Amino acid sequence: MAKELGLDQVPTDCVSPLSKVQRRAFVLADNKCAEAGVWNQRKLALELETILSLDSSFEINATGFEIGGVDYHIE
Repeated sequence: MAKELGLDQVPTDCVSPLSKVQRRAFVLADNKCAEAGVWNQRKLALELETILSLDSSFEINATGFEIGGVDYHIE
């Protein structure tokens, strides 16, 4: 898209240092910005579960999601 817009450079923001858990949560929160997008509920549930398994005290709602809001249940 940057090429289509005629941009020679793409502005970026560096976010560091982040822990493994913070990085995973940031990726989810960043992608949550695209509210019009469709989420793969299974993959989302697995990612949230992974974050919690790495750090059970992590505040999942920091990702923009809530456990109760994920429609897929991992069995």
